[in-house]
Amino acid sequence: MVSIRNANKIIFWILVILSVSIHAANAQQTLYGDDNKKEDEVSGINISDSELETFIEVYDQMSELEGQYNLKILDIIEKHGMEPDRYETISVAQRMNQDIDVDEKEMSTYRNIKNEIDREKRKTKQQMEKILLNHQIEQDRYNAVMKKLSEDSLFRVKFDSIHRENYNP
Repeated sequence: MVSIRNANKIIFWILVILSVSIHAANAQQTLYGDDNKKEDEVSGINISDSELETFIEVYDQMSELEGQYNLKILDIIEKHGMEPDRYETISVAQRMNQDIDVDEKEMSTYRNIKNEIDREKRKTKQQMEKILLNHQIEQDRYNAVMKKLSEDSLFRVKFDSIHRENYNP
């Protein structure tokens, strides 16, 4: 049974990881040239009903995989005896080039956790690429549909309706 404290930790870390993932995806799009496209082009893409149904299948598989990944991250951190909050504090300080009070042992533990998380991230990324390949969806197309999903409220309503109808009976 999961305690309320652990449930709150899990929810907190899922939100942290998702926000980091969203920021990383936005940074990746900027780095790889999506800035050439006008915002209207991305949100104005056409999606057939059959493509939307395929996208929903992929979306569900990706969401499940992300959930599993997030739980693995928590397990990795806790397996090494570090609190998730402390790991995040050190991680943020490292990314921002800030000094933080960390002894050598704790920094070594942090590095071990980070290396293990990086390996898990690579495995998860490969699994996501396989999902896209199996459904014959290109990464750019998936990203464009995800962007449309977040920006186009009418499309979101259609997505939610089909999703509820076909995939959450």
